[in-house]
Amino acid sequence: MLASKFRLGLFEHPYVDAESAGAVFDTFAQRDLARRAAARSIVLLRNEDDLLPLDLEHIGRVAVIGPLADSERGLQGDYHYPPRTPRSCTSSTNATPRCCRKQVVRSPPGPHYTPHTTPLAALTTAIGDWAEIDFAIGCDVTGDDRSRIDTAVLAAERSDVALVFVGGESGLMPHSTVGEARDASDLELTGLQLDLVQAVVATGTPTVVTIIGGRVFTLPWIAANVPAVVESWLPGEEGGSAIVDVLLGYVNPGGRLPVTLPRNVGQVPIHGTHRAGGGRSQFWHDYTDGPASPLFPFGHGLSYTTFAYDEFEVQPGSTDAVTEASVRITNTGTRAGDEVVQLYVTDDVASVARPSRSLVGFTRVELAPDEAKTITFSVHPSRLAFYDASMQFVCEPGAFLFAVGASRSDLRARATVELDGDVEHYLQREIVATRVEVS
Repeated sequence: MLASKFRLGLFEHPYVDAESAGAVFDTFAQRDLARRAAARSIVLLRNEDDLLPLDLEHIGRVAVIGPLADSERGLQGDYHYPPRTPRSCTSSTNATPRCCRKQVVRSPPGPHYTPHTTPLAALTTAIGDWAEIDFAIGCDVTGDDRSRIDTAVLAAERSDVALVFVGGESGLMPHSTVGEARDASDLELTGLQLDLVQAVVATGTPTVVTIIGGRVFTLPWIAANVPAVVESWLPGEEGGSAIVDVLLGYVNPGGRLPVTLPRNVGQVPIHGTHRAGGGRSQFWHDYTDGPASPLFPFGHGLSYTTFAYDEFEVQPGSTDAVTEASVRITNTGTRAGDEVVQLYVTDDVASVARPSRSLVGFTRVELAPDEAKTITFSVHPSRLAFYDASMQFVCEPGAFLFAVGASRSDLRARATVELDGDVEHYLQREIVATRVEVS
């Protein structure tokens, strides 16, 4: 239990000695488990012309750029030990902030900082023996120092590919850009990070941008101009290795967005469960200055292979009986990969306004090339229940639209069925989770 908590960053006792910490964490099995877990959460947002995975046979020099390329701090969230240790714990009065004093006294940096593998370190290990790696930080996560951007541009110009790592720094300190008590009024990349990306892209060198951070960023320019974009979130101690595994194709990315990514902060709140008729500007649907649709929808995530959906069938139940929806998924590409199959439902005739589309089931399916599997979702009527005008939690009879796909906006098949029966009352605390079978 101690080993598991320490690896996941949940164990923050300040008095674990260095030898014990190393023994807990430094086993190959633990580090490999952390690496594989992190890789499964990485989301491939964009991959124009199949830039990823990198074609190593035609790459002799790689530019590794950005403030998160070699940052151990950047790999962790604000409730892990390293981000809670102050880099510079001074306020405007040069006094230690009250929120930091306990951290300064009891948790100094040192032996409790477990080994971390940054993207630069992982790349050096993976390809450093035969490819030249040119590292340039370019800029910091915050600040307006432009003096190092030219060096990053030069590195990109003389390389076959540019790997840019940008994002945020989690923590509770004044310099942190995300974390508890570190609120922001804007969702763009902080400091000069977007300027750095734009300067690298302007060189014409094929560019991959990896986002590392604990919050959503608005990335409209990057999504429109960078061929390959990867979202790694906060990948942990072995995060650098996990990211490199994805970039080099050792791991086929299978992560999916658990949130909706907006185009700009003016779209907030934006999510996948807005009520019917919502989620858009009335009545022309789009804003006067841009689309109302998200930049990337809930559930989005690409793969290095492709998947086909067919044979979608829905066997209707009733307001007190299970509805079954089944679909066949086939790997139509040349690589093994994971597909996250998502089932959504729309209550077409509810007595009160309901979400235009609700996720009622999902599962991850591993498929070899040309392999097919059938997924069957068993949806209990309590999963379709809602609070009516009398604040009773009920499932009403009527028409329901079931849809299956790869994201909320990438639906591959739909079917409308009628659920018969009386208005049935349920308890919200006793909702039955959707059962999934794979055959």
